[in-house]
Amino acid sequence: MNTTTTRFLITNSRGSNLGLGTILLLFLLFTENNILSQTTKEDHYYLKTLVESKIYDFDVVGKVALKLPDNVSKAEIAFIGNRVRQTFFLELLSKSLNELAEFNMQVLFDSVTNETNLNYLSKSYFKFKEDYKEHDHLSTEKAMNGPCTNPDFEACNFSDWDLFSGFIDQTPVITDQFAFQGGVSTTSTLQVTGSPTTMAGNANQAISIGGTDVIGGFPMVYPGGSCSGVIGDFQETSSNAAGVFSASQIQKTFLVSATNSLMILHYAVVLENGGNSHSNLQQSFFKVRVYDQAHNQMPCGNYDAFASDGQAGWIVIGMFQYLPWQTIAIPLDLYVGQNVTVEFTVGDCTLGGHAGYAYVDATCEPLVLGMGAANMCQFPYTLTAPSGWAGYTWSTGATTSTLAVNAGGNYSV
Repeated sequence: MNTTTTRFLITNSRGSNLGLGTILLLFLLFTENNILSQTTKEDHYYLKTLVESKIYDFDVVGKVALKLPDNVSKAEIAFIGNRVRQTFFLELLSKSLNELAEFNMQVLFDSVTNETNLNYLSKSYFKFKEDYKEHDHLSTEKAMNGPCTNPDFEACNFSDWDLFSGFIDQTPVITDQFAFQGGVSTTSTLQVTGSPTTMAGNANQAISIGGTDVIGGFPMVYPGGSCSGVIGDFQETSSNAAGVFSASQIQKTFLVSATNSLMILHYAVVLENGGNSHSNLQQSFFKVRVYDQAHNQMPCGNYDAFASDGQAGWIVIGMFQYLPWQTIAIPLDLYVGQNVTVEFTVGDCTLGGHAGYAYVDATCEPLVLGMGAANMCQFPYTLTAPSGWAGYTWSTGATTSTLAVNAGGNYSV
């Protein structure tokens, strides 16, 4: 609950036997002609769930770890294991239900993880490390002391935002659930109007310039604006720069001043539910974090959601659940002179077959009350509290977001 108090003094003054080279071809083939394209949404969902369960029970990543030398790092094991796992996913999706039931997982595993392929994947990992600098979302590399520019994406681009493409934690634990891993700094000039289903290739961020979300039916741009940010790609088997199941993150860091001491966040989210085959930690997810200059999570503004968590406000449609546009106000008056960072993260399910994406927007403004009068010499005045609060209580006892006053004095909310 937001509990800050704003005061105003009114006076009479004026204010993702198979060779690795075959994987891409398989991906293109399965995308266009696999059994999923000829089934209903319910069958699609059922088959994906069966495939996920079969791969999970076989423990692809764990078996990869046993084939690698003891001195291989956990990060390299995760990278190689998830590349192999993605190949499994694409191969199994090409099967009929009868073929799936009879499929020999060990034969495919031995083919994909022969010495040649493992060496290739190991080289791919080190090239990935060389070409892209892994991002620590608590690092000090953020641009410091900058203004709160383009928080609302009204420039219709990602200027003054930091974008990262990563992957989801395949072995989540309660102490670090929904962890964002292998973050790679990236850029995007992609614009969409037809939900993230139209996002091509491995794009994980885009600018929405209009349209209506195909799942939730809500506007893809925050009402009143021209553009909003989109994170996540709704491509369950697509890969990111690391070649594994996707997670997307964007951040904004700015110096708090009296002119931007109230940050208002807006977001709308769509998550695909993996059903009973998934534990809570294996579901697609969305989260918001706000950090102070010392990289501590600030108490206000944090939000976590995962598919099937049952939170109020979410609407369920078949295998999907969505949250229409929400607003949250974050008072930053106690952080004036410090840099703060807001971070949005969305991730697919850890078993590889269910996606998540979100639309985001924000504003930075002074933490003051707005006035409805043209000048301060006329009564009545209408005071308007900042938007985004769960409720309002004025010093007069009123509980609305606006207050009409007929005399000078001190008013607070």
